[in-house]
Amino acid sequence: MTVVSPDTTVGYQTPSSRHVLGRESDDMVGQRLLDLLHPDDTVAAVAYLKEAFANPGEPSGCTIR
Repeated sequence: MTVVSPDTTVGYQTPSSRHVLGRESDDMVGQRLLDLLHPDDTVAAVAYLKEAFANPGEPSGCTIR
């Protein structure tokens, strides 16, 4: 689970992400999510984030590399 602000700054990253992403969660907190993504996933991620921020409180998810 990742908590992201509207400017895409990572506010929280679950510690279990280390097993999936190979990075410590603390290394991602404070960075812009878009800077951490594969460039080919940026358009899909931005579209997803726009939808998620337009519907606060609604559970949502997105799969990217």
